[in-house]
Amino acid sequence: MVNRMKKRGRPEFNVSRKTPGGRIRHERQRRGMSIVELARRSGYTRGWILQLERNDAELTPRARRLIEAALAAVDNAQKGNDVPAASSTDAPSPREQPQ
Repeated sequence: MVNRMKKRGRPEFNVSRKTPGGRIRHERQRRGMSIVELARRSGYTRGWILQLERNDAELTPRARRLIEAALAAVDNAQKGNDVPAASSTDAPSPREQPQ
């Protein structure tokens, strides 16, 4: 059995940046963004973002668009051009998120 625990007790996921989830994780971390903030800005749940980063969830075109907008909003906010989080009309449907 492979031990996937870091010293702090959090699971360690070795996800390649070549995968969709790995690229999202890399871009989120590069911006200093937490999973909670990405979830809030994109309209998805923290758990679904975690599954996505581990490649345990499918990245739909709509989810890609919302996550890209959330990441871009952080870039704009860091430059002083704040962009609001995803609107309720863009929020994912309950079917897009695992229960």
